[in-house]
Order: sequence, then structure tokens, then C-alpha cells
Amino acid sequence: MEDKVRQQAERLRVQLAALDGAPPVLIDPAPLRRVEQAALALREALNAVPEDSRPHLTSAELGFMPGPGLDAFVPKHAQVQQKDLGSLAQGAAAVQTWIGASRRQAYREFLVRGYVRGFAHLWREHRPEPADNTPGSAFFEFAQGWLQFAGVAADHQRLIGAALQPEWRLRRE
Repeated sequence: MEDKVRQQAERLRVQLAALDGAPPVLIDPAPLRRVEQAALALREALNAVPEDSRPHLTSAELGFMPGPGLDAFVPKHAQVQQKDLGSLAQGAAAVQTWIGASRRQAYREFLVRGYVRGFAHLWREHRPEPADNTPGSAFFEFAQGWLQFAGVAADHQRLIGAALQPEWRLRRE
């Protein structure tokens, strides 16, 4: 695990340096807002599909014939769709916070939080205890050490805490 985390931390260091030297993100925010709104609207529309119609929608989408195998798959498929659409909406909202030179810090925080989530994933795969983001916990100390290795010098408590929370892409503490 240590080798994988070291590679991730080194990659984070390189990406942060590249970000510091990169031009500001210049994207028209209007399409991003439309993507965010459309993803949320589609999520809401999917929630409105009656329970007994969902197997038909899943069948038509995936090309599977209705039946016990498909019926058992429908709830998980709907859950994945909801997660993916929520992630898409949050991603579009996050990119809107990166636009312009003054927003580089939001982009930097997103990048660091993504790596903390990667550290947590490896932690869960290789350690019996949870990836607890409480200061002083074993995971917190582990993640903090690798952030320092990557050159992230400040705000460890805020960054690690926010990385493992819902809506981590946008969380502002």
C-alpha cells in the first residue's frame, strides 16, 4: 500500500505544480449550468417513474428482456443512475467554482480532496479500521503525512475532513 500511496502523493505534487503554472480555467459557465440543471432534472424525472414501470425502462435502456434476472437488477441500476447523475451535477457545479485566475484555490482543493479520497480507498483495502477523518485518528495522521509529502502545507484538518463528506466536490468550511 505504501508504494501506491507514495505514487499518488508524488502525482499530486506534480499536478499541483502544474496547476500553479497553468493558465486560469476559462470556460463559459452557461453550458456548465445547463449540464448541472439537466442532470438534476433527469434525476428528479427518474425518481418520478413508478416502481412498476422501472423494469420496462431498464429493459429498454439496456436491451434485456423483462424477467426475474432483470427485476433483481433494476434497483441497483436505478441507484447507480442516481449516483452518476448526482456526481455529474456536482462536477458541473465544481468546475464553475474553478473559472478564472482568482478561483485557482477551489481547483486546488478539489484536486487535494480527490487524492485524500484515493488515500482512503487504499486505506480501506489494506487496513481493518475505517478511514476516520477525525484529527488524531490513524487515517488522519496517515493522510496528513502524505499530504505533507506532496507539498500541501496547510489546512489538513479542513481538507481531509471535507474530502470524506457528502458533496465533497463543493464543500466549503
